[in-house]
Amino acid sequence: MSEVKTMLSKSLFCSSVGSNDVFVYFLTNNTMPPEQYINHLMHQYEGYIKVLQAFREKHPIELWARKFGIISVPPIGCYPVRRLHNATGDFKYVETACCGAGRLNAEILCNATANLCMNRKEYLFWDLYHETQTAAQLAAVMLYDGPPSFVTPITFRQLAEDN
Repeated sequence: MSEVKTMLSKSLFCSSVGSNDVFVYFLTNNTMPPEQYINHLMHQYEGYIKVLQAFREKHPIELWARKFGIISVPPIGCYPVRRLHNATGDFKYVETACCGAGRLNAEILCNATANLCMNRKEYLFWDLYHETQTAAQLAAVMLYDGPPSFVTPITFRQLAEDN
């Protein structure tokens, strides 16, 4: 058990939250002003973090993770599902989904009858909501060693190397 504790205490845990919340906001035509909605989400997330901190303080032996990387919401406007709802369809980098149907391959989720791209390594999005492995790899490289304009206050490399 001590080997597991040691490994976990040296590991970096990454979490990405918020994308689905933002998608729900747009897809349900929420009437709350966007700034108010984002503030609401921030307070919710802050509450979750406080619960985790309280648990760790109460049970220090039961939670051995020490390093956490929090990944913010990606640029939602680039996702095929959001591009689909843009009346002009113009965008500097129009992204289509690898698997789906209709405009931008983003009108339905991937299923047995959907269009499927031949080379998913050439796509950033698997379906209207989810990134491909290629996109995940690009994001990982940027998070690990990217410039401060993308990764702040420190890179994941710096966090991982910090003892």
